[in-house]
Amino acid sequence: MKIYDADWFRSALNAMRDMVLIKGPSSQILWANKAFLDYYGMSEEELRDIIDASHSDPDDTLQYVIDDQTVFDTAEDLNIARENVTDASGKSRYFHTIKSPIIEAEDVVRCVGVSRMLDDTEINRRNIDHMDAKAFVAPLKSLTSGFPNPMIMVDVKKRVVNSSPLWNQCFGSSELTPNTFFEEAYASLSDVHSAIDECLKLRSHVEITISHQTQEGVNQKYSVQISPWEHVDGALGGATIVATDVSALHDKSVSLQRANEELMQFSYRASHDLKGPLSTVKGLAHFIEEDIANGDLEEAKENARRIDGIMKRLEDTVIAILELAHADLKDEKVARVSLSPLMTDICEDLALQISESGVKIDYDFKVAALLCQPTRLHQIIGNLLSNAIKYRAPQRDENYVTISSRCSQNGVELCVKDNGLGLPEGAKAKIFDRFTRFHAGFEGSGLGLAIVQKHVDALGARIWVEDLSPGTAFLINIPQPRNETLP
Repeated sequence: MKIYDADWFRSALNAMRDMVLIKGPSSQILWANKAFLDYYGMSEEELRDIIDASHSDPDDTLQYVIDDQTVFDTAEDLNIARENVTDASGKSRYFHTIKSPIIEAEDVVRCVGVSRMLDDTEINRRNIDHMDAKAFVAPLKSLTSGFPNPMIMVDVKKRVVNSSPLWNQCFGSSELTPNTFFEEAYASLSDVHSAIDECLKLRSHVEITISHQTQEGVNQKYSVQISPWEHVDGALGGATIVATDVSALHDKSVSLQRANEELMQFSYRASHDLKGPLSTVKGLAHFIEEDIANGDLEEAKENARRIDGIMKRLEDTVIAILELAHADLKDEKVARVSLSPLMTDICEDLALQISESGVKIDYDFKVAALLCQPTRLHQIIGNLLSNAIKYRAPQRDENYVTISSRCSQNGVELCVKDNGLGLPEGAKAKIFDRFTRFHAGFEGSGLGLAIVQKHVDALGARIWVEDLSPGTAFLINIPQPRNETLP
């Protein structure tokens, strides 16, 4: 009597031209016949590797998994009239597949599928169309791989088709497969998800701006352009997403907007500070006319003196405004500046102010010279010294200002220190703002320290103030070339 053992059944199934595939729960492959191996270009060893692994299907096709589960759930045959299956060379063909349950003790324990290749005119046409579509998409995929900007390509179901290395670098190099959905791989890019939906729905170009934090924690701005792509027959294929880093452009735009706002505030304050004195002068001139008409010459002289004082203050304000404007425009060569001769020049400029105030000026230069733009350094120290003299403490027996220098970590630190009135509470945060005054009874434009800040910024330096109680100290750190030997 002939015994029909497992080997006999295996040989019989291997002799079939139809593909036979046996699967267990979760679509795990248990066995496949020779026709199946030949179609996928697999050896028995490669099949064994799949069987031993936790693997759903060699095609990684979600529909296959769904079909298998249907058989397990219903315990009934599943007749699939036509399904597209791609072989080892990438060629696509259509098969008629029947999947049947293998039942033991009333439970479905395995599923056997038998697939027979179909051959008719309609199927061949579809197969040719499919191959043409793949050939059409190939250059797009190649373009994506070598694109100089971050770029990713998705199909109509928003599954990732391909992505450029720069995209993976900027937005994360997730493990992308042909079945990876964009929304799952890049969940944080919610605005891009919506834009892709709009692009696919309207079949039109969409452009948005997004913020994205890099792995280093840096916030970047990107202009993202989403465009539809089509197959050779005009059918919608999906969308391409191209990102352009516009962080620098965005920062410049923000800086420009801030500068415009500052200019508007400056214009308002400047016009206010100029209009007030001019209105007063106009009124006083009218009074002088009346005084002369009435023969009151002494009153006319007094009003004329008042006009002279107002015009002097107005002149100082105009000069300060011009100096503030020039602080942005000055551009001179960096030169070696010796501090002692510089202070001699500054003190000559301020000789009358120093003489009338009686303030003592001391120097303490641990560093005798430094590299910078001479005019800017002259303006910085000159304005700070002038302020220190102006805001001296009148009741104090001795008022002094000390200008010193020393080496710092990356350059030279200058210090202008005084024992004057000091800073009122809360003044530190606004001390370099334009048109800011902290002490009543002192004339001035409120622009001196704003001019200092402009020059400090132009030198790439840093300035800060310390409250000494009594007095204040302004410290300026001016960077120097690394190879410069300071005296």
